Amino acid sequence: MNMKKILIILGAVIGVIVLAWAVFIIIENYNDTSYDYDNSSSERYSSPRSNYSRPKTEAELRQELLQQEQENYTNYLSANDLTARPTLWGGAVVKGCIKNSATQAVFKDVRVQIQYYSKTGTVTGSHNEVIYEYFKPNTCTYFRIEAPAPSKWESFNVIVTDTSY
Repeated sequence: MNMKKILIILGAVIGVIVLAWAVFIIIENYNDTSYDYDNSSSERYSSPRSNYSRPKTEAELRQELLQQEQENYTNYLSANDLTARPTLWGGAVVKGCIKNSATQAVFKDVRVQIQYYSKTGTVTGSHNEVIYEYFKPNTCTYFRIEAPAPSKWESFNVIVTDTSY
């Protein structure tokens, strides 16, 4: 008989502990309620657990990447496969391609600067030019520029300085 009383008391104690735990969880979840009023003055319940940061959608991630690529265009646009030859009238014909390594951004009207160097590496002249083309993602768009050049140059480089999108 003693064992039955002990089991009944033990069961009652465990039941009270479980009940107290459940009440505590319910109170904890709903203790910090807040109400917002929208434009129609109707009440909306906002749970404190609803303030978590939801994962971004694929469209939001694409838009964020597009904005990052547009703001940091110099990280994605570069001049490659460059060649230059002097012309009879003292200029130079510069050829190459503008590579757009961005995955989302389409650029247009890229401004480049052609820099001419002496054999000691000193800049002896430069020329700015706009290439009026569309530069699609992950492509290399070829260009040809006839530009003035200093009388003595040994090497050159083309630098992307600005763009539109």
